[in-house]
Amino acid sequence: MMESAPIDDVVTSALVALAGRLRTHHDAGLARLLTEDTVRWFLIEELLAGGISSAGVKTEVPVRHDGGRLDLVVHGRTGPAAFELKFPRDASGAADTMAVGEIVNDLVRLSRLPDYEPCWFVVVLCDRFAGYLDRRPYWDWPTVPGAVMTFNAADFEKMPETARRSAHRRDGFEALVATARVVEPVGFGTLLAMHVNPG
Repeated sequence: MMESAPIDDVVTSALVALAGRLRTHHDAGLARLLTEDTVRWFLIEELLAGGISSAGVKTEVPVRHDGGRLDLVVHGRTGPAAFELKFPRDASGAADTMAVGEIVNDLVRLSRLPDYEPCWFVVVLCDRFAGYLDRRPYWDWPTVPGAVMTFNAADFEKMPETARRSAHRRDGFEALVATARVVEPVGFGTLLAMHVNPG
């Protein structure tokens, strides 16, 4: 069965339900067992519950222009939606800056996918790392639904060297705009989901 509601509505409802499942795991003392793959599987289950056809769900989908893979692609009535998911571990120091570079990689990739609409970036953040992202000088990290973040080629130079080394997908990149659509507490932090578009 294909979804009857617009895919954005189905995805939004699935993300809110996903956050609820993460809260349940936190409350049961199981948050330490969660992984990025777990988050992806929970999201897939919620999308299927929302009416997305199982035949329209694909993981690890190759991206032609950069040789990488999308974490998740979902085919709805109006075409495919792309997802990149991140669940950075609660570390500090170099691990923080490397995680920033990986986040930028995903955002840049999503901003350059003309065959996919919408493009979603979904990240589960512990409170400490969310605060770290919010204090970075190269963006206005979104913390409430509707908040808009811009990032352009010049912002790479404001990043720490470790982050720049991790953010290696920038050839030909100009700018992107990311708009927060879902911001939900998960007990140990926050689930943030953004639409990503070219700047």
